[in-house]
Amino acid sequence: MLVAPVREQIVIRENIRQAEQNSQSLHDQLQRAGFTGLSTKLDEQIRQGQGQFNIPVSYYINEKERLDHQLSFAKDQAGQYQFEGYKTSLHNEMKPEENRQQYFSMKAGYGIDTIEAHNLLAGRSIQKDGTWVQLDFNDKDPQGNYRVKEFQSGYGYDLKKVLQQLPLKELLNKSEADKLQDALKQGGRQAVSFVKNGNEQRYYIEANPQFKSVNIYDEHSRKITLATALGNKTMEAVKLTHKINERQDESQSKRNGMRVS
Repeated sequence: MLVAPVREQIVIRENIRQAEQNSQSLHDQLQRAGFTGLSTKLDEQIRQGQGQFNIPVSYYINEKERLDHQLSFAKDQAGQYQFEGYKTSLHNEMKPEENRQQYFSMKAGYGIDTIEAHNLLAGRSIQKDGTWVQLDFNDKDPQGNYRVKEFQSGYGYDLKKVLQQLPLKELLNKSEADKLQDALKQGGRQAVSFVKNGNEQRYYIEANPQFKSVNIYDEHSRKITLATALGNKTMEAVKLTHKINERQDESQSKRNGMRVS
């Protein structure tokens, strides 16, 4: 009679501890995925103890684009809640024909966060674990999700080398160059400065792994060719600069005891 209540208290404390750990783990997952300010809503749903539940999240990316997220949670066999994934809808008020949605599973291995989800739905590519991925808007699976195109390391897309072929002011500073590469790998369309005949011209670029290049846009978001952005004379200067960079890389590699083939 004396032992039973003690055992019950131990079980209760253990259940409380596990619930707190489960809640903290979910909060951490949401933070990493880019979802903030959901602590109260999440804790309320957990207290209700349902087998599964959803949490909606909506916000504007800019004056014309809105993201609607539907976060899905479910209990596993051990009674612990798991963040299953989320469905994201991109709404473009200026171009309704570009409205798209995709379910991103947290079990798929990529661990897509909200910034990457937006960039994928906007048609751009991101790099995850050394592999470039992009949504194929011309092909859907039976669940209505866009199929994913993958470009692995063996495909031969080297973003750093592609950028070195452009007269980018940002490449003159290693810290700025690293930031640019990181942003492009996350799927961003980044503002850059092309140095042309001693003058700077503002453009926007994004990674294009499928064609082993970058897409270039002018200040009006119109896609332009590399030749248009550079001009023939500048193209020759870029080729010369690229050759110099290759020689410098080879010289540095030899000094480091590395072999360049």
